[in-house]
Amino acid sequence: MAQATLPLLRLNGSNPRTREALIAAQSRHVLRQPTTLQKAAIAFLALEGAGGLVWWFVMLLFPAARAPFLATGAPDSTLLAFLVPDVVLYMGAAFLSAYGLARRAAWGWPVLLVHTGAATYAALYELALALLSGGAWLGAIFMLPSLLVLPPLVWLLQPESVK
Repeated sequence: MAQATLPLLRLNGSNPRTREALIAAQSRHVLRQPTTLQKAAIAFLALEGAGGLVWWFVMLLFPAARAPFLATGAPDSTLLAFLVPDVVLYMGAAFLSAYGLARRAAWGWPVLLVHTGAATYAALYELALALLSGGAWLGAIFMLPSLLVLPPLVWLLQPESVK
């Protein structure tokens, strides 16, 4: 990807502060290449969002597929209640944070924080459900990548202004 820059303005003998401000403004508009870590994070988040979409389509189209994700004897409604939160906080925030990170937008990392909190909560819930009920292990296994990958990503991708 080629770097895009704003045209330099001539500042014939103008104030050095103005010159510094112009250079700072131009540097904010340069599109930089994402690092390998950022590319991996963007890919992981996109796959996570897409995986969530596929999983929910399967759950909605094939009710028999829900059984391995439910505690023994639990009604389908205990699983279906997670649809809206998953669409907004798991899939939606995964896609939005991937987009924000790809665009190097200032809001990308805070959206990643929201997604990480939601996904970590869901993963810990699934793990506790499996341990306490003896069932629903498939859900716990599916959520392990979120539990293991997202917290380190948040730490490694934090902006310099936060460190």
